[in-house]
Amino acid sequence: MSNLGPELDPTHLHPVLGAGEGQEDNEVYTVSATGEKSMTPNVNPKDYALHRRHHPERQVSGKEPSKDAAVDPDQERHAENEDPKSSAVAKYYTKYKVFVHLFVGLLITGWWIASLILHHPGRDYKNWVIPFLLWLAITLRLLFFYVPITTVTGPMHFVWNNIGVRAGNRIPEKFRVPFAAALVVAVICVGAFASPEIEDNTRANRAVSLFGLAVTIFVLWATSRNRRKIVWHTVIVGMLLQFIIALFVLRTRTGYDVFSFVSGLCSSLLGFTKKSVIFLTDESIPKLPWFLTSVTPPVIFFVSFVQLLYYWGILQWIIAKFAVFFFWSLRVSGAEAVVAAATPFIGQGESAMLIKPFVAHLTKAELHQANGAWLGLKIAGMIVGMIICIITLIGLIDGILTWWGRYINIGPGEHDLTLELILSYLFYPVAFLLGVPRQDLLAVARLIGLKVIANEFVAYSALQTQPMYANLSRRSRLIATYSLCGFGNISALGIQIGVLSQISPERVGDVSRLALSALVSGIISTLTSASIAGMFLPRGRM
Repeated sequence: MSNLGPELDPTHLHPVLGAGEGQEDNEVYTVSATGEKSMTPNVNPKDYALHRRHHPERQVSGKEPSKDAAVDPDQERHAENEDPKSSAVAKYYTKYKVFVHLFVGLLITGWWIASLILHHPGRDYKNWVIPFLLWLAITLRLLFFYVPITTVTGPMHFVWNNIGVRAGNRIPEKFRVPFAAALVVAVICVGAFASPEIEDNTRANRAVSLFGLAVTIFVLWATSRNRRKIVWHTVIVGMLLQFIIALFVLRTRTGYDVFSFVSGLCSSLLGFTKKSVIFLTDESIPKLPWFLTSVTPPVIFFVSFVQLLYYWGILQWIIAKFAVFFFWSLRVSGAEAVVAAATPFIGQGESAMLIKPFVAHLTKAELHQANGAWLGLKIAGMIVGMIICIITLIGLIDGILTWWGRYINIGPGEHDLTLELILSYLFYPVAFLLGVPRQDLLAVARLIGLKVIANEFVAYSALQTQPMYANLSRRSRLIATYSLCGFGNISALGIQIGVLSQISPERVGDVSRLALSALVSGIISTLTSASIAGMFLPRGRM
């Protein structure tokens, strides 16, 4: 077993109240709370010693076990299950890899040059950025098979250590966080207020969005269970990166095209499940706006696809690369970073599955194993069951509130007393802090309330089709779009409980206890994106 990198070290995860005591506990594998057989493999002394070998505070009998004394069960399992054909392919690849890499390099270069010739600006123009980035990524990957990557990273580290680190060390430690925060605020202010005013995207409205962002951070700080454990480095750098990405996407054509391309690829990947639905049913079924036919098949497919990527080693490579960058920049683990980075492009259930192989480092080192399609089917079933229960419960609460409101002349009709109506007024000041123009405050607040109660799909559908939202200004529509773009809703609560309880059935109690807090945090995090988007108004789009 190889040493864990600092990016996936459990000690480098975000501090959690009481987590210190939990790390000292022995690993206890229990029966699933759902009554199912545990997906955790049986533990024997060899596995236990291997599991604790590299943890400085978890040595068996106070001694580091000898590397020769224990046999890695993963290596034994790999040797038993090794496919002779795969071994032969690997042998030939190792022998002729230079020619394989040369062929791939020439093929991708020829494709790129042909695309430039056939689609130049004077002819059938297509965006040249995406093909160039794809060619560059593959070419660099092939190049670094033969040239050490330190050739590039070495000078970068040298410059950073001799400029950035030295400059930071000259600042007294107690002033570093305030200085960094002031620097980020200055950058955000310059980026937000330097551009000219467009329509109702005035500097006054941008100032309100900036103030709302500050209020959001203050609320999160005030409601924190342990303020001393807040890692301000993560908060400050995270806000700066979010602002830079917003500037790149909303104010540059290249940024918009890159993110649109990635989003389109993810959508196309999940959209291939329509072929299987058509095969099992009829061509008209995938066109139906049903959760059962539009969400559950992609979940089943994606879980199996993730298992395939894990088998090939691709997923581990991706997470390791994310881990290096995000641990260096944000001081967060690679698993956290992968879920956060993948969620904008794929669903919340699918993104949670990306870190299933690394659950061992996120909980009490439990290693979960399951067949992909069967696990995907169970997750999809759990999602459907949770959503049925939660939406039915919301309907029951709405029915009671409506009945109660009729006796004090609230309703009937559009203004019946419901959770959506209550939340629309509760989110009224939130809409103001996001920088929504005054005439659209109630409409945007109602959309946010609808998204929290139902889900983002229902809210987006209302934004596009209902007459009361037809006259929203460009700025209001932009802020509303980003306010609704997230999984912070009660339906998502059921989905997350369903997914995580299947990935880690032994932790279903902890997942349920943390779910409500995670829901509130997710809603607030989405609103921070809306605040930053409120400082920009892209020209020519929306």
